[in-house]
Amino acid sequence: MRKVPKEITEGLLISADPDSSSNDGFDVIKLVHVLKSSFWILLVVFPLVFLISWLYVRYTKPMYESSSVIKLKQNSESQVLGLKMGTQQTGNLAALSGEIEIIKSQLIFDQLIEKQNLGISYFEHGKILDDEKFKNNAFYVEFKTDSNSIIYDHPFQITFKSNSEFEISYTSNGEVVSGLYQVGKTVDITRFKFKIGRNSNFSKRNIGVNYFFIINSKGALNSYIRNNLQVEILNPIANTIQILFKDHNENKAVDIVNTIDAIYLEQTLESKRLEQEQVINFINEQLDNTSKSLENSEIQLEDFVRKSGTNNPTSDFGLIKGHLEVLNEEKLNLRLESELLDEVRRSLLSDTGAKFVPTISNLKNPQLEGELNALNMAYKELERLTSTSSQKTLAYKSKIRSVENLENSVLEYVFENRKQLLEQTYLVNEKIQKLHDDFLGLPSKNTELTRLKRFYDLWEKFYLLLIEKRVEYGILKAGTVPEFIILSPASAPGVLVYPKKIQVYSIGFIVALMISSMLIVIRFLMHNKVITINDLERSLKAPVLGMIPEFNAEKLEHSSLVIDRFPKSAVTEALRSIRTNLDFISPGKIKKLITVTSTISGEGKTFVAINMGGVLAISGQRVIVLDLDMRKPKLHLGFDAVNDIGMSTLLIKKNELEDCIKKTKLPNLDFIGAGPLPPNPSELILLPELDNLIKKLHEVYDIVIIDTPPVGLVTDGLLVMRKADVPLYVVRSGYSQRRVDKNINNLYDSGHFKKLSVVLNAVEKIAGYGYGYGYGDHGYYEEGKKG
Repeated sequence: MRKVPKEITEGLLISADPDSSSNDGFDVIKLVHVLKSSFWILLVVFPLVFLISWLYVRYTKPMYESSSVIKLKQNSESQVLGLKMGTQQTGNLAALSGEIEIIKSQLIFDQLIEKQNLGISYFEHGKILDDEKFKNNAFYVEFKTDSNSIIYDHPFQITFKSNSEFEISYTSNGEVVSGLYQVGKTVDITRFKFKIGRNSNFSKRNIGVNYFFIINSKGALNSYIRNNLQVEILNPIANTIQILFKDHNENKAVDIVNTIDAIYLEQTLESKRLEQEQVINFINEQLDNTSKSLENSEIQLEDFVRKSGTNNPTSDFGLIKGHLEVLNEEKLNLRLESELLDEVRRSLLSDTGAKFVPTISNLKNPQLEGELNALNMAYKELERLTSTSSQKTLAYKSKIRSVENLENSVLEYVFENRKQLLEQTYLVNEKIQKLHDDFLGLPSKNTELTRLKRFYDLWEKFYLLLIEKRVEYGILKAGTVPEFIILSPASAPGVLVYPKKIQVYSIGFIVALMISSMLIVIRFLMHNKVITINDLERSLKAPVLGMIPEFNAEKLEHSSLVIDRFPKSAVTEALRSIRTNLDFISPGKIKKLITVTSTISGEGKTFVAINMGGVLAISGQRVIVLDLDMRKPKLHLGFDAVNDIGMSTLLIKKNELEDCIKKTKLPNLDFIGAGPLPPNPSELILLPELDNLIKKLHEVYDIVIIDTPPVGLVTDGLLVMRKADVPLYVVRSGYSQRRVDKNINNLYDSGHFKKLSVVLNAVEKIAGYGYGYGYGDHGYYEEGKKG
């Protein structure tokens, strides 16, 4: 048995280097090929993603959102009072934010829970999703809310067996506890006692349906409301606020929003009434205090007037001045009178001979004045008597006694009058001193009076103001209205928040497009297949004999003869071009041995061998095709023949040559099949009988075409290729790897296959590019028509 030369077997090694054939620049044809070959990705990814999107839309519990819009009236109570009570907020944002906090306060939450009966949630089990029965539940639960044994936030499964009997179960410490109870009877579960009753809408349809209920804790309800409630400023200039609430039940969302509006309305009215009552109570309290203060101020003013003796100290300045002038004048007169009396007394007490007492005309005592006149007359008479009578006469002595008596009388009067004048002077001095004191005290009195009047006026004005405001607030309280208007109340149906079909499907489309694009890009980057003839020519040393376009006229289950049925097809024309090029490979030689091989199975070597034989036969040459791929024979399938005898039986001389040759539809084309599968195909190919067989066939046939085994899998075909005049190496577009050039170059460089030529098979028709190798654009040919 012959040995395969080492230099030949080395050519069997296919390069493992994926970059052995690299592209310069961007390969558009490669991209188009990858896109066409990746169409299945779109057919898989898009339906799969849309199926997932449909399942998400179908089985995701819908979330609805309901909303209302309210407009607030910004009125300041301090403006109503007419007082500045603290610093007012200059902007509406702060006021609106305060109202938002009120709406989101625990006070509103508690009333909402009570009014909507959110303490217990009722559900009906579905096949996939559970449905909350909001206000249309078929049964109700009663229990004492003040009990310490209530089981909160835990589902109780309930199924009505009949109108009067139900089964209830729940999970406790990982164990299911269940029991059968009567409707309306007390159910006792771990000291938690409650009753189940039927509502008016209970019917036979509810029997056998699986329900469950949950007793919600306050914390869970607060968290549920807080997480689903959204209050935001819609327009700060217009003072509008939007209230939104989300829930899986659209009617529940609508009812909760409307209830929040109603509670906020009641709370606002109650707050206004309470505020007004507080203001009125404050006014009444201040009225009492002010009345007392006003009364005290009046008493103090009266006491001042009574004590000071005046109610106008300013006007008393002139009066006191006038009184002082009068009193000083009176004091002066008294002093003059006193000096006159002293003069009279000195005159009376003097020892001068002739006496005369001056008459005091200013004295207001007529008796003294009369006595003085009488005394002066007596002095005159005594003087006449002295001149006419002796001092010893009785008349003279009698006159002397009379004068002395008058003098004594006058002295007494003078003494008395002088005493009176002293008393009057003392009184006048007291009055003058008092007026002086009053005059000096007038500024302090005026200040005190001003102070008392100021407090009096202040309390009086404040008292009148409070009376006025009490009347105003009484009117306001009678006509209290809410400080906001509901511009847009919540109404069913609510807005579907998610899942939104258009949005989900749009996202699904984008995701599918991204996944598909990513997979296509990955396939493009990892693509290492031969696509165009340029992919081969860049690195091949062996010539490219031609290329055969992809056959699309009909679906072929296996390689078969098509040129006879499609003589005008692009495939047929391509094979004709290759037939012409064969003459340049082996010129002048009439008898030719052509071998057709490939790297691996599936690259189309059998298809090329059959149809190349057909093209050569049509040109008038006698052609026979041999199938030496005895491990996986296919040639007989291409000619619709049985594989009972063939090359395997010929080489072992079991059958004669004439018996193994089989005719085809074409007159000049025959073939010999592989025959039964032998256990040692490599040894059979190395037998000398193969050379003898080829010689015998050349005696009858012009062209012998041998379909050899793939050289990338076994070494059988290499020895046969050494015998060939034209060894053809078939590379399939979109199937053969780019590193096939390494294998072909190794064979070419070995020196045993200098006439090795390459045929590119199954080249796709890409718009704008054609097949473009020596014979123009095969789009011209009628691919789909039979000859």
